[in-house]
Amino acid sequence: MSNTPRIPQSILDQLDSEYRAFILSTDTAESPRLNELQWSPALRQMGSTADSGSRKPMDVGSKHTIQRTNYSVDITTPSGEIPFKLIAEAECVIASVDYRLAPEHPFPSGLDDLWDALVWLSKDPTKIAIAGGSAGGNLAAAVVQRASLSSPPIPLVYQALITPVIGASFSSDDRSRWTPSMIQYEHNWDPTVLEMLWFRDLYLPSVDDRYKPDASPCLQGNKLAFENMPSTWISVAELDTLRSEGEMYAEKLQAHGVPVTLTVLR
Repeated sequence: MSNTPRIPQSILDQLDSEYRAFILSTDTAESPRLNELQWSPALRQMGSTADSGSRKPMDVGSKHTIQRTNYSVDITTPSGEIPFKLIAEAECVIASVDYRLAPEHPFPSGLDDLWDALVWLSKDPTKIAIAGGSAGGNLAAAVVQRASLSSPPIPLVYQALITPVIGASFSSDDRSRWTPSMIQYEHNWDPTVLEMLWFRDLYLPSVDDRYKPDASPCLQGNKLAFENMPSTWISVAELDTLRSEGEMYAEKLQAHGVPVTLTVLR
């Protein structure tokens, strides 16, 4: 049985009553935390989720899969199941990169796959936007910095970072370096801070790599990485361990003159 503390009552009191009842019904304190388990590829198998419902019909376009060594790039118009349902009605072509995953392929394998895909797609970079959520937000932020630093720069038009992981240098042994939201929401529902760090350890087994901007975009010290950066939307959740990271990155981009919109989801 897990001895991980339940979500603090002060946090539960801030939730919608129906959602609070759902959280309590899952009895998370009785379930083993990911960071208490041995890694297995079977952990990638997720349970079924509710159907998101139908959307406005759109013209069906072509789909083409480009196979490149160990990964592929799917290019399709948004119809049916698509990689990013958040932009299903944006009437744009979506490229979703099947990048290599850790721990079988640790940093920077997945990031390099995304970068190669962007280079391949950038025949007309004036029409390319990049989006990613959580760990994908980390990869998206790092790729956009690479695009700004490349020679010549790849002039992207937009980046959307949804509850992104912006820092990878935190340690479970040194809480003094944790962000305010990591401390305040340490034991919140999946993932907890320790589970987040468990994921991080699988992706970044080398401690030295965790301080590189490609792994921690918030640690980017080269101002050129921000000079060609596109307008940015950063979305964070109010009661989320990652909230402070997104807010801090928004401040950093703003300080470098990047147009930023920060949205706190409540």
